[in-house]
Amino acid sequence: DRVARDVQVPDLLQHSVNASVWADKYPNPLLDANKAFDKLTEVEVIGMSMSMLGAGYETTASQLCYITRILALKPWYQTKLVDEIHNTLYTKDTNELSMDYEKLQKMSFLDAFIKEVMRVNCSVTRYIEVDRIVTNDTYLEGIYLPKNTPIIIPIWALHIDPDHFPEPMEFKPERFLPDNIDTINPYTYLPFATGPRNCIGFRFALLELKYTLVKLLCRYEFVACNETKNLECFNQLIQLASLKLLTIGLLWQKWRFWKRQGIPTDWSARSGQPFHISDNECHRKHGKVVGFYEGLRPCLSITDPNLIRKVLVTDFHKFANHRELPADSEPIGKGVFFTPYPQWKRIRALHSTAFTTGRLKAMLPIMSDTFDRLVTLLDPKARDSQVVDFRTVYDSFTFDVITRAVASIGPESPGQPSGRLPHSLRLVHV
Repeated sequence: DRVARDVQVPDLLQHSVNASVWADKYPNPLLDANKAFDKLTEVEVIGMSMSMLGAGYETTASQLCYITRILALKPWYQTKLVDEIHNTLYTKDTNELSMDYEKLQKMSFLDAFIKEVMRVNCSVTRYIEVDRIVTNDTYLEGIYLPKNTPIIIPIWALHIDPDHFPEPMEFKPERFLPDNIDTINPYTYLPFATGPRNCIGFRFALLELKYTLVKLLCRYEFVACNETKNLECFNQLIQLASLKLLTIGLLWQKWRFWKRQGIPTDWSARSGQPFHISDNECHRKHGKVVGFYEGLRPCLSITDPNLIRKVLVTDFHKFANHRELPADSEPIGKGVFFTPYPQWKRIRALHSTAFTTGRLKAMLPIMSDTFDRLVTLLDPKARDSQVVDFRTVYDSFTFDVITRAVASIGPESPGQPSGRLPHSLRLVHV
């Protein structure tokens, strides 16, 4: 529609359109439109937009829910964040809020707080976050891996390993303060993965979390009430309960694949528990390298930082793929997440410039406008110290932000019920 009307819309979809075959169909093509011969196809543009909508909605809402509950149940963090906000973002002469992209990046405790949240609260399930598929028969530190072997990096198990984070079940933002950040070993903290195939939108996600939290704390105080749930170190809304995979007539030789290589084998993996729990128990019992089976297919789960570095970075080309969707899964299967290597490189390169600092700054007015509508819902409740179901609030808010940022779709009502599990707190106007 925007091509037919010869209009340019300031959203992420427009960036994809201008890098695609659609750019040539504009009645008056842009001078700076993609001139590359191998442009994005129409299906790839739609697939990428669908991927961004899916990845940028529920994950951010869940993190905001967890953040809000921490602040209500641990109010001293609320005080520290408010102090930093006033010292960094408020003008000294007029005491007015003056927030921009650069100032947000300078807030060290806000950054540490968000990082600790993402350490203990995994936003997405293991299977759609960090897994890799072996592209050809190869070896990983002497371990033989046939082509198409899945390699799993269980992020929650990695993040709560006491070898990497002392007292891992304690919420301690101080771990990530500038004076302490060097004590965290590389490849032990991977909320957005790392390497060439890390999360393409992670900077947008961080900006949305920081901006929203600052704006909330400038206006409200979060107070726990009877309905406030106890803190949990994972996001149960999207952790999938796993199923024990049983195959009648399993070939015993197949099931000895890992034993022949001296790799510990976990036979209880995915035995009805959520992935993050079974993964953690598995690695606590067997160590940092564990084999398991999906039916007859051997899979490898690793939490060893050196092996993670090889898989995600130094030997990336050997482990470059994610699990593929069926061939008829267009257009979502043509997005940057599911496209196989090496075709993925072209799509990633053409989309990466959508998340430059300049383009992220252009997203701030969208977040600001969406937050202003959120205020119309929250202010009356705050004045009366009402209990607020923040699961519903954040579902609608983040859906509004991502749909407007990706495709300039009209706002969702911030108070529209979502039917999700409630995470209630009492809101107080300050």
